[in-house]
Amino acid sequence: MFLKSHTPRQKEILGLIFLNPFISHSEIEQSIGSCSKSLVSFAIREYFPSCHKRISRLQFFDYIGYIKPLGIIPYSYKWDSIQYYTVKQLVQTPSASYQQLADTLGYSMQSVRQGMLNLYRYYDIQARSTLFTRLRLYERVGWFDVDQLRDDFNKLILYNS
Repeated sequence: MFLKSHTPRQKEILGLIFLNPFISHSEIEQSIGSCSKSLVSFAIREYFPSCHKRISRLQFFDYIGYIKPLGIIPYSYKWDSIQYYTVKQLVQTPSASYQQLADTLGYSMQSVRQGMLNLYRYYDIQARSTLFTRLRLYERVGWFDVDQLRDDFNKLILYNS
């Protein structure tokens, strides 16, 4: 879970994120003291050495294998075609942005965004940011196994004790 290049401080930050994937920057600061947003971003970006832009937690957890789409998301209301094809595309690319989904599917970004907002409302999901919202959706429908992430992290801690 950790890279050799991670510093002890970065490991501490990542440990908090592994235990609570939805932890905010201010909650990280409360737990470990002064910590810049760039330090949190850099700890995650270490997994993507050739990338120089911000990496979201959604992209991070997808990359390290904790986002596992299990097929179409259960939804009892009638799907419109935008929602259906958007979710179908998310099975292939779960960390795609609204713009990437819109470009791939040939819909407007606003249409894709509205379809996703309807899903979030259906599952009564509210979060601080769009990508946390998507992580919450994936957790709710079984695509993001937070318990497995925590178990794996705890096993790592026990193994290294």
